[in-house]
This record gives sequence, structure tokens and C-alpha cells, in this order.
Amino acid sequence: MIEWQLKHLLEQEGITPYRLSQLLDGQVSRNTIYALARGKSERVDLSVLNAVISQLRRMTGRQIDVSDLLYYKE
Repeated sequence: MIEWQLKHLLEQEGITPYRLSQLLDGQVSRNTIYALARGKSERVDLSVLNAVISQLRRMTGRQIDVSDLLYYKE
């Protein structure tokens, strides 16, 4: 099973889903960001994943990648 880790990453970095959605305005909808943060999204478009990772890198100064957002659990 694959689980979203966006909520944990945002909490670690002191970023709210609202702030992330503001900075992604026009690229990713607020509802999508909140769904990802709640772990309720079953699938995501690669362009959304790319936009989220790119923005998080700018906000944190860290090399965020897919493994920071998704976790595989057996």
C-alpha cells in the first residue's frame, strides 16, 4: 500500500496546506492540496506532483523528491 506523507512533511517544515496552495495558485487547486495533505488522494497527475515538489524545494531549500511524499507500506 502506498501512503501520502505530505502532511508529515508540511508539519516538519512548518508549512500549512493553505500556504502551499496559495503559492501553487493556478497550477494546483486548493482542494487537491488539501486532499494530498489528508492522504485522501488515490491518484495524482504527474504535473501536480512536479508542481508540489518544485514549490516545496523553493520553500524549504531542501532537495525534496517523490520518496519524501510517498511511502510504500506492505
